[in-house]
Amino acid sequence: MSADTDPDTSGPTLPAPVVAALRAAKADPASDAALLALADELARSGDPDGAAYFRAVAARDRPHLPPGEWREHFAAEMALAARHSGTRFGRLARRADAGGYTDRRGFPEVACFDGDLVLDGDAGIGNLADSRGWPWGGRLRVSLMSRLSPAAVLKRLLPLPLLADVFDLELALVKLPPAAAAALAAAPALGHLRELHLSRTATTAAAVKALVESPLAAHLRALSVQTDGAGLAVLAGAAALANVRALRVAGNKFATKDWAKLGNSQHLAAVRSLDLARTPIDGGTMAALAATPLVARLESLTLDEVADPDAALAALAASPNAGNLRVLSCRGGRAVGPSSAAVVALAASPHLANLRSLDLFRGQVKADGIKSLATSKTLVGLERLVLSESPIGAAGGKALAESPALARLTDLILADCKLGDAGGLALAGSPHLANLRVLTLPGNGLASEVVEAVARPGAFDRLRALLLGYNKIDDAGVKALADARHLTDLGVLDLTGQGKPSLASDRQGKLLTGAAIDALLKSKPLAKLAILNLEGNEIAVRRKDDLAARFGDRVHCFHGPARLHWFR
Repeated sequence: MSADTDPDTSGPTLPAPVVAALRAAKADPASDAALLALADELARSGDPDGAAYFRAVAARDRPHLPPGEWREHFAAEMALAARHSGTRFGRLARRADAGGYTDRRGFPEVACFDGDLVLDGDAGIGNLADSRGWPWGGRLRVSLMSRLSPAAVLKRLLPLPLLADVFDLELALVKLPPAAAAALAAAPALGHLRELHLSRTATTAAAVKALVESPLAAHLRALSVQTDGAGLAVLAGAAALANVRALRVAGNKFATKDWAKLGNSQHLAAVRSLDLARTPIDGGTMAALAATPLVARLESLTLDEVADPDAALAALAASPNAGNLRVLSCRGGRAVGPSSAAVVALAASPHLANLRSLDLFRGQVKADGIKSLATSKTLVGLERLVLSESPIGAAGGKALAESPALARLTDLILADCKLGDAGGLALAGSPHLANLRVLTLPGNGLASEVVEAVARPGAFDRLRALLLGYNKIDDAGVKALADARHLTDLGVLDLTGQGKPSLASDRQGKLLTGAAIDALLKSKPLAKLAILNLEGNEIAVRRKDDLAARFGDRVHCFHGPARLHWFR
């Protein structure tokens, strides 16, 4: 298909002021002013839906919204994204899933394979380099899937005009030899880059040196590298990284002295977010790092899947330098996750009073750890708590429910925590959790009695998202939600697979019947939902046409939307 007839390349050219505004918004994604300036420019250019979309994105992030406004903005954002995704992105739409896993202020991640960008092929399947969709994309992630070498991929990628619209680049190329790094560093098309992510690309010290000594380094605000101790030393000595605020280091060949050198670097004074996921951090290493000025300045620290999470968290908790931390993540993975001992250490620390978000997903935390958290004199400012896949049980749920220290929580994520009905009822009856906006309870064996308690007036009136998948909820629970007129801001409701034997099972859940669907169809309180997820329920598949007539593309009967992951 020629460019003259291909709808993906012959669409209307964006006016220069719109292109400039798009690039300005992507260059400074935290800026509401840049996003609203883009909306104004789109309105002037005759694109009212585009203007409304970015105004909705900006509005839903504002604090202290009146009841009902968040749902209104989020629903508008979702609807406008779905309506115009194909038009804006063309062939790129299948790689730029608007509302997908990674979305930076309305700009979805574009996840491509090397062949999508640099290889000849069918215009509808292969080469996406000339797609008109690039100005609307956020992060560009290029993964090496062919027999091309990293150098060959870069040789074909770097001359492409699309890079003018890329401000956030991730390369998953297995390895980056020094010569390829030099080519990347010298590329004129990347001079405006704000974020460069190489955490899935092994990068030698020489390659790191080529990058940090290049002109692009001075503009970076975020940098991720997979390297070794020598590479860490190069980072520590890189004066050009003075503007980097977010740093991620991956790899497994580090000594304690390497971390100390990084932490004492005079050039990384702007770093406020440090991600050390999947590195060999243990207690001794963390103690050495925590004693440095770098940690004293941190607001966010990620220790997901580190070598010894309990010892690392204990060392961090003992350090006065942890006092500025607001966000702490220590997720478990294939290796063991944090246990109750780690939570006890965090809860007893006098240094973590500023902590607002604690993520211990896939840990080994039990009720004893939760009880220490619930009675902490320091962790009284938590607003987000993630304990999914930790066996806290009914006793842990009860401890959370009875804790005045957790009264500031807005997000409580407890998927697969073995709560049972007793734990669920305790949470629903808590006098301290009324500020919750996100409540995530999938896979806890909950029956409709718990849902009825959750849906009663005064329990969780401020909820924006309620995730209840893979439980034992029947028609009575759905009817309670359908009748909950006080849930004026509820925009996301997930009822996946009620009665389904397991997440991996091919069988559909059969607990919900036609009565549940009828209740949803007739519900006025739920009519404005932005997302209604009913996948994994046999009756939803049978009644999909009725549901679509009522909820349109906001209802999902076969596959849940990727954006549900925002609330998990």
